[in-house]
Amino acid sequence: CLVGVGLIFTSCNKETVDVEKITKEAEENGYEVITSRVIVSDSGEIYFYNEKDLFTIPNYYDKHYLTENIKSGDLVIFTGLVKMKSYATNYLELKNCAVIEKGSVNDITDEMLEPLVEYGFVDDILREKRRETLDTSSWQDVYYELGKHSIRIKLPENWRYEAKRGSYDVYEGIFEIKFWPEGEEGYIGVAYCKTYGICGTGLTTVPYSAGSYKISASTYGAIGNWDMINISMVPGNYDIFYRNTSAWYEEYKEEVENIFTTLVVAENIIDRDTAFSKAYELYSKDHGNEYESASSSYRDYMGCWYFSFSYYPENSTKCEYVKINVYSEDRVEIELEN
Repeated sequence: CLVGVGLIFTSCNKETVDVEKITKEAEENGYEVITSRVIVSDSGEIYFYNEKDLFTIPNYYDKHYLTENIKSGDLVIFTGLVKMKSYATNYLELKNCAVIEKGSVNDITDEMLEPLVEYGFVDDILREKRRETLDTSSWQDVYYELGKHSIRIKLPENWRYEAKRGSYDVYEGIFEIKFWPEGEEGYIGVAYCKTYGICGTGLTTVPYSAGSYKISASTYGAIGNWDMINISMVPGNYDIFYRNTSAWYEEYKEEVENIFTTLVVAENIIDRDTAFSKAYELYSKDHGNEYESASSSYRDYMGCWYFSFSYYPENSTKCEYVKINVYSEDRVEIELEN
């Protein structure tokens, strides 16, 4: 774990981090030290909670990096000059501070989440905490794979399912798993698809989660607050959909959400967070820690994650780009210009 002024670092091994030393150095440099817990909202905004207040740091005066990988409960160490917005007073102030995360997602209490739950910002944390206590040992393990792509989901014993090659009536589904409560008509499905498209007229998006995936659900005001869900930041195009479930959805809504916590897609392909870490490692060898922005996408036709890091070379006002393809943990390549 590295620590520096104006930087956020995460996924640190707590046993190798000398928090007392970092705290002492921060205090000696005139920083206000705040021991807190980090809470990441469904939209990815980072909040901090301590005994005094829930607050967020909306704008960093110093550049910050690696925020793509921050998850609720991670060890986060931040030092820098920030604009800090307090949710208790709605007051925005400028502070020299050091924020040190202490604890884990298990330590995030209902009291901490209450101000955010009101706005629907942290449904994913509630589901994550529910998943930790959910007993699925007697559930059915349903799995389908085609090539490197796959869908895995667990279902209660009294649910029925069908796993098969796609019928191509749902956005060109290549393969899908459909499931429904025993004795009911209609179904919910998860599909690996060629394309995703939905009419934008009257459409809104709401935060949702399935398994470990933070996603946006598209809705026209349908049951369950979603009509169609496209799971982003995964290898390939995976969608969640339903057909004729209005007669039973409300009765089984919590059970459906519990089922979604077990979802795993593309488990044979390197996940986006691991791929980002590998791409960043290669980028930083020649360009240091600093970058302006980073974008990513999965190239199904090449079987790799594509990352583009933008940066400004020293003494230059022209933005440059480093493009990196990540095929696996052992194969990471800079994409050369033609």
